[in-house]
Amino acid sequence: MRKVILFFVLSVFLCLCAGCMSMTYKPEVALGLSPETIQAAVQIEVFDDLSPDEDKKLKALGWSAAHPRNLAGNMAVEITDAVLRDFRNNRLFIAVEKRIENPDVIIKGKINRFYGKAGPMLWTVPIDILWFFGLPMESVDSGVDIEISLYSAKGGLIGNYRGKAEYSEYHTIYNSTQTGIGAVLNNNFSKAMQEIRVSILKDEQKIFKFISVRVKEQRPVVKNVP
Repeated sequence: MRKVILFFVLSVFLCLCAGCMSMTYKPEVALGLSPETIQAAVQIEVFDDLSPDEDKKLKALGWSAAHPRNLAGNMAVEITDAVLRDFRNNRLFIAVEKRIENPDVIIKGKINRFYGKAGPMLWTVPIDILWFFGLPMESVDSGVDIEISLYSAKGGLIGNYRGKAEYSEYHTIYNSTQTGIGAVLNNNFSKAMQEIRVSILKDEQKIFKFISVRVKEQRPVVKNVP
């Protein structure tokens, strides 16, 4: 019994130390193949980071995915690159690049909220024996709010699309997720981008009104079969 208690104490200690560890978070979108491919070549610009400083602050004795020291690179660039990879790999458009010759559509974006935090609740510090009976010992919070705007090559606004997702739960030592908060945040990121993708696909005809006659005749919407 003493060994079991010692094991649990050590596990909790490691969880509490997670906030002091150097862990790298990389934004990723995990969606499947788009049901349709809009036949337009797209240029995507680096999104504007409008998220509040609070989103990037470390949680007391915990961890923050959006804190500069935990990011693989600049947050706006990393998020933009993740969206670019998703649009390209899952064939939402025929071509998506940061620089493209004669683009049909230009994408701009705003990051309103982007955070993922996990840490022990203050009333559970120091280590409490009640943790071992399932008492919540950490809070996990994550949220994503992203806006994407599509413009014609001449600068005309085609449409604005917004995606949001949130997660807030209390965890016990048996499902602690401090070191996995990046996965929680990416799950919200994917949900927000799924919402945006659906909205863009609903506007396919509107998009075609802003691009050339040649494109409309030679690049019909293509149905994708998984």
